[in-house]
Amino acid sequence: MKKILLASAAALTLAACGGDGPAASPEDINAALTQLSLRDSGSGRVEFEDRSESGNDVVFRNVMIRTSDFEADADEGDEDGMVEVDVDGSADLKAEEMIFTGLNVDDAGMANFSRMVMNAIEVVPTDEVEAESASFTIGQIALDGPSAQLAAWLGGVFGHSEAADLPDTENMSFDGLSLTNLLVAGEDDDSGMINLSVASIEAEDYGPETIGSFAVDGVSFAFDDGDESGTFTLGKISVGGVNSALLNALMNAENEEASADLMSAIYGNPMDPGFDEFSLENMSFNGVGLAVALDDLSYDVTRNSDGVPTRFVMPEFTLTVDADAEGGEAGAQVAPMLLMVGLERIVLSGSSN
Repeated sequence: MKKILLASAAALTLAACGGDGPAASPEDINAALTQLSLRDSGSGRVEFEDRSESGNDVVFRNVMIRTSDFEADADEGDEDGMVEVDVDGSADLKAEEMIFTGLNVDDAGMANFSRMVMNAIEVVPTDEVEAESASFTIGQIALDGPSAQLAAWLGGVFGHSEAADLPDTENMSFDGLSLTNLLVAGEDDDSGMINLSVASIEAEDYGPETIGSFAVDGVSFAFDDGDESGTFTLGKISVGGVNSALLNALMNAENEEASADLMSAIYGNPMDPGFDEFSLENMSFNGVGLAVALDDLSYDVTRNSDGVPTRFVMPEFTLTVDADAEGGEAGAQVAPMLLMVGLERIVLSGSSN
């Protein structure tokens, strides 16, 4: 299962592209395809059965991207603070279509494009046992207006370049990213069965200073290891106006300089949550002897002209927790603790204005 989860992260980053540009000549289109190792099937890591062109747009059909060429090993460390994943195995990405819009070469002669869409994606583990025991599919991934550095990185992925880190956070930007209909089903790495579905993941206006918005919609997760089972559902969670500097510092906290920046950001204004708005809808968990429910939770921050928070608003919310000592391991631990203080359940309500 770790293999297909890793490859899903690759699917997100593979939906990368550059900026808009004027109409390209056939020579420019050919040059861009050659730079991206997409002129001929198998010239790089990308294999396809068919390609069609219309102006600046190119459509590839029945695509296989050999992401299994890359190896991730967290033990090697990372001087740039990039997050690496240690996995046992690898996987490729299969898609019915891969569509480039606005394909061109920029003034520096580098391949560029304005949008990329991948449809009907399947993560294909190279290990036969893994392939038979689990499945991972995504309906569509689309990315609009990423930075030129991200587009250049993608060219290396499609070609035969060695695995390289994504551009640093200062050069990572895009106008919009969306993922729809994510489905995971199969056996967990340890034991048991898991099923995960996500209706959509969307991010907009990701830049060096702020992230306009990020939202996850329609999450459903279920597990059953034979002894215990459970379900988790989430209607939607979203956050807006996120401080990129704070987020980047959190992502690179192991780096000494980044860690110092994080502490400076937190203590510089401890009243600043690092975002402008937060919303959570219809969250519930039921399993291993616990039942947790939170219908709605929202938090809004008002700032002055200098960006300093001046008001915080949190409408009333209610969180409930029930524990069944005979329902599972977690319930067996929590229920006695509640009884010790004379409680059968927890109902927590609050608000702020």
